[in-house]
Amino acid sequence: MSATQVPLLTGSFNSAGSPTLKISIYGVLEQAKKEFEAIVDTGFSGFLSMPIVEAFPLALVLTGTTTTILADGSQSFKFTALGHVKIGDQDEVGVILLNTGQSDVLVGMEFLRVFKRTLLISHRGFVLVDTETMEKSFRSLSEFMKDEVPPESDSPGPVPSQTPPTTDI
Repeated sequence: MSATQVPLLTGSFNSAGSPTLKISIYGVLEQAKKEFEAIVDTGFSGFLSMPIVEAFPLALVLTGTTTTILADGSQSFKFTALGHVKIGDQDEVGVILLNTGQSDVLVGMEFLRVFKRTLLISHRGFVLVDTETMEKSFRSLSEFMKDEVPPESDSPGPVPSQTPPTTDI
């Protein structure tokens, strides 16, 4: 399978070195859609997190509240909303955490699960690959490797057991 056949979404690193991805967010009105540069945060287990002031114009549906536990162990109270996130041609709905105060737009591990993407990172940038395609590729590679003859080893192999000689008296 060539690289052009694998559904890819590419991202880049921002000036702080964080992986970022262009996404669009909206609520009940697609006309309210706005593009954001979101940070891919693998330490965030949720779908999406964003500042509440950025959320108001997007017509997100407020769904409730939750308490989150931050990396330092502290707890933070958040409003939650239901909203659409669009990347490329794919549009998915998820729970969005709304932060009071200034913060970045973050996408987390639930985002990758909902969009069925696998994150591959290198020093040049990163890609989000369709997980099903990735799994098929790995299965194909695994099948291919089973058919291969193992390379010759440089190791001497098993060491014969050393039993002391016995003497009959």
